[in-house]
Amino acid sequence: MSCADSFSNFSRSGSFERCTRRQTAISPYRRVTFTHARNADLREVHRLLRCPVDFAQGVDSWVLPQRVMDLPIVSGDSQLLKILTAHADDLLAERHSVTGLQGMVANQLASLLPAGESRVAVVARQLGMSQRSLTRHLAEEGTTFAEILEQLQRRLASRYLADDRMSVKQTAWLLGYSEVGAFNHAYKRWTGTTPRRTRTKLCSRRT
Repeated sequence: MSCADSFSNFSRSGSFERCTRRQTAISPYRRVTFTHARNADLREVHRLLRCPVDFAQGVDSWVLPQRVMDLPIVSGDSQLLKILTAHADDLLAERHSVTGLQGMVANQLASLLPAGESRVAVVARQLGMSQRSLTRHLAEEGTTFAEILEQLQRRLASRYLADDRMSVKQTAWLLGYSEVGAFNHAYKRWTGTTPRRTRTKLCSRRT
């Protein structure tokens, strides 16, 4: 399903309007952008969101006023915060580990993995290139998109499994796998063992 179809279905379902009403009761959005193009029913979109809305942009985003961003999260999870903070630190480390176009691709992938959007077409669009051009330039650097993706996932997997605060399921999600089974299969192909065995071995070394 395309972004445009998802937006249309979400709008018609009523969920989007209820969500918007709940947000705008506090404060209207400053600006909303969508990556897909849209030329029809713009009045309805503006009625729901009550702010400037731009389509065919480089990123899907909702911009909120600072006072809304400063509101406390009543369902805050301190354990999840620790996990996501560690993930952010790992992403920053990855951004400085590779240079050239490979580094640019790895940087994009690091941010896209948790959303399950680690596809060459998505990364090429984020970099302002065609998929064919990206593939050709990576070949000139002696690598492929698949190789960069796998190397990134392997490095991050090693870091996450070494952190006993993070479950294997959470690790799989952060690496872009919707199911733990798919991550287990990939990890065993990379290392010859399973994530749980690696976690157990790492934990035994610390005791």
